[in-house]
Amino acid sequence: MTGYFGDRFGRQTTYQLNLLMFGVATFLGFLAPNIYILAALRFIATLGLGAELVTGFAMVAEFAPIRHRGRWAGAVSFIGNIGSPLGLLLCTLIIPSYGWRPLFFIVGAAALILWMVRRHNIPESPHWLISQGREEEAKEIIEKMEINGSYEPINHDHDHAKHTINISLKRGLIVGIIAATATTLCQYTFTTWVPTILVKQGGDIFHSLMFSTVMTIGAPLGALAGSFLIDMFGRRKTITTGFILIAILGVAYAYQTNNTMVMVMIIGFLLTMCMYAMSASILSVYVPELFPTRYRFQGKGYAAGSGKLLNVLMPYFII
Repeated sequence: MTGYFGDRFGRQTTYQLNLLMFGVATFLGFLAPNIYILAALRFIATLGLGAELVTGFAMVAEFAPIRHRGRWAGAVSFIGNIGSPLGLLLCTLIIPSYGWRPLFFIVGAAALILWMVRRHNIPESPHWLISQGREEEAKEIIEKMEINGSYEPINHDHDHAKHTINISLKRGLIVGIIAATATTLCQYTFTTWVPTILVKQGGDIFHSLMFSTVMTIGAPLGALAGSFLIDMFGRRKTITTGFILIAILGVAYAYQTNNTMVMVMIIGFLLTMCMYAMSASILSVYVPELFPTRYRFQGKGYAAGSGKLLNVLMPYFII
């Protein structure tokens, strides 16, 4: 849905709508009188958050200077993934003493403040404007960005085509769905179930959340590492090596016990780092490059949506 609206009505409008949806629904969750209303609000918030991720990463592919696209995407992933350890840290500090409601208040209020801050500070994508025949508007935005050094001169279709993988839409969707699904399943399944696994290994909820917080510090560091590696060594080598490391560390993690909690944290940290390096490399750089401007958001949305859908179903297989 986000892909369609982003390609049809523009990146800026869709980007703001996503965050507003997430912020309002999360803030109202603080006041939810029962589990049914809370579940409905969480569903709406999740729609907004999922759309936010798709839109944000796809916009990087259109704003970033081509030779530094990985670094730009990595910077976005680094900042975004700070939320993982921060979120678990908040859970550790707040839930045992104050319950879950303050978390919804803090996160919802922060999202709404961010929505107001970026309301007039995020320009429309010049690539999208050009694809809609609005060259003058695109030129004006590019000139303003060139003045402050945040953009480089582009020859839209010619320059971008040299750095976009030349494959059909059908093949692009197949490759994108496989890549995004593999990344999303590894990343979210592990990070979601780590606290539960640690509790079942004999830890209490406080220490489980604390260990999880330490592990997820690898998220922003991995995103930063992946962004530099993908520009340095290329897409194929970085992604292939990353998945091999994830497989090795995943097997090693499975054999840890509650008597080796230090190794649990170390291996979990390295595993998280590799997973988020792949997330930064694949979701924010590789997949958007599979599609030209006119259907980039739809292609990225279908690929990311497939991974999210399987991630929703994964708990049923685990249970």
